[in-house]
Amino acid sequence: MASPRATPVAGSAPFKLLSWNVAGLKSLVKFVEADKGLYPPAPSPPAGRAPSAPAPARPPLETFLLLHGADVTCLQEVKIPLPDLKLPLNAGGVAHSFERGGWQIFFAPCLDKKASGFNGVATYVRSPLPTVRADARPLGDEELDGLGRCLLTDHGPLVVFNVYAPCAGGASDALKVQFHKAVSRAMCVERSKGKKVILCGDLNMSYAAIDSFPGHRVLRCDRLPKFRGLDGDPDNKALPFAWMEDVRKFWPAVLESLRATKQVVPQQTSGPGGVKYNKFRLQCKKLGSDVYVNLGVPASSEEDAASMYASLVRSSDSQPRLFAVMDLMKNVAGCNWSAKTVLADAATSCRL
Repeated sequence: MASPRATPVAGSAPFKLLSWNVAGLKSLVKFVEADKGLYPPAPSPPAGRAPSAPAPARPPLETFLLLHGADVTCLQEVKIPLPDLKLPLNAGGVAHSFERGGWQIFFAPCLDKKASGFNGVATYVRSPLPTVRADARPLGDEELDGLGRCLLTDHGPLVVFNVYAPCAGGASDALKVQFHKAVSRAMCVERSKGKKVILCGDLNMSYAAIDSFPGHRVLRCDRLPKFRGLDGDPDNKALPFAWMEDVRKFWPAVLESLRATKQVVPQQTSGPGGVKYNKFRLQCKKLGSDVYVNLGVPASSEEDAASMYASLVRSSDSQPRLFAVMDLMKNVAGCNWSAKTVLADAATSCRL
């Protein structure tokens, strides 16, 4: 167990912060309570002697977090809907469970009914570190603040932003940019008050291509490496990265079809209990045909579907993610690639 120490921030004591995307707080609690070797084993009784007392109950999550000695622990993607928290919201939209197990606990649940049970961030503040303010609406945008993706805690001279940023891809690109700009503005506001600011959490960003899942890496379709052809194999189909030859050959026509023939159509889908609701699909014509094919994934609104692949429609300097290339080449150009092979090539190549 971490030993008591002077209150950080207020004095010269060090300040320790832990950030963790737990992908579901309820699952984490079950994992911790099941022990899984997370805690030091209890000492065994001497040989031939029965234990003098039953084994103590396994410590709860709060005790597990104390073992790491952090003053502030920021959790992302807690995935707990507001009704399950059974806590009222304060003026800043924060569900506060007061002190438990040596922690002040603050939740910013997702209030968007379409995404209930997703997102959500929680900040655990170790006593006696003071929290003079907790705000789940620091972005000044009703839509963004309702997503349960940002929680501000004010500890006097220091402010912590606990963030779970949207991922990119399709309609999410615009939301991600909007979210990051809003967080940046909120941080500037706090700095203007003379506060020191810490930004932590899951920003859904990567520093370099190697840090990204291969399918999310950018493919420079206008700068693909060329491979020398082999006798009897003019299309280079026997070479590694042979799928790049298809991209070089068809990509300009694929983009032209997307730009010239794209449309959004409603599609009815059945949900749990047989409830029917509308989704929307982006479509364009298949090469050499008047048949329209579905692109991407179903979207919740016509606007979201229309914004899918919007950057490819607007820009002639095409730098799509590999997943987008795979989707368009399969559906528009009719290329029957092995997804496993393409992703493996991307994972092992520094050319992408």
